[in-house]
Amino acid sequence: MKMNPDSRYEMPLGFGPSSFPDVSHYEQARFATIPFTTERAALAPLVPDVFELPEQPLVSVTTMNLKGVDWMAGRAYNIVNVTVGVTYRRGNESERGQYTVAVWETDTNAIVAGREFLGIPKLFGEIPDLARTDDGSSFTCREYDGLLVTGRVRALRPVEGERLERLREMLKSTVNFGWKYVPCINGPSDADYPVRHIQESDLIAAWTGRGEVVWGEPTQTEAPISARIVQTLRKLPVLGYAPALMGEARSRLLRSQTRRLPA
Repeated sequence: MKMNPDSRYEMPLGFGPSSFPDVSHYEQARFATIPFTTERAALAPLVPDVFELPEQPLVSVTTMNLKGVDWMAGRAYNIVNVTVGVTYRRGNESERGQYTVAVWETDTNAIVAGREFLGIPKLFGEIPDLARTDDGSSFTCREYDGLLVTGRVRALRPVEGERLERLREMLKSTVNFGWKYVPCINGPSDADYPVRHIQESDLIAAWTGRGEVVWGEPTQTEAPISARIVQTLRKLPVLGYAPALMGEARSRLLRSQTRRLPA
């Protein structure tokens, strides 16, 4: 076996260059995001210091139901992620975006691809589609028997007219940051650096409402991988909730524009 150093591969090796497209298309992305402000000092240990946090960081807990995924031959999977708004600065370079603190997904292929190529800290979770309630929607995420998080959005009102157009423009292209970390068998890590990737969305419809996030309290037996993560996230002070947002969009991941950033 001999690999071309100019090509991109994934494991298992020996079966040719990567089959992932330069642009991944998601025919339908239904989402609900619940943002809240927290204390900078409480969040700082979870964010690499190449990313600057504002004095009152905005954390977003988001679920996405992704359907019609082209690289999965039209299949679907669900996500719950935790992100925070940051600014990346190195030398003359400065860019704002969302840093992913943790994310749970329902499909192993999506988890592996995101970890290997994008540096996103993906974990397995059991995440049903968004559920309708009397006055909004809700979502949950579990690991095995352990409830990790519940999100609720209430009192939904449609976003229309100029507000919808402004929101469309704002979500048209978003910058996301990850951190690629690959441990070594012994000694220093094999990879340890920030990663930037671009997501594009065509917003179809949106609603705003009141959101609330409730973290679970799973034991190590109930959620052997995620219990310590949720225990830490549960300690983040909620200083106040910003308006929650629900919506439906078509989305694209620009894989070919993913780049390694100087650390």
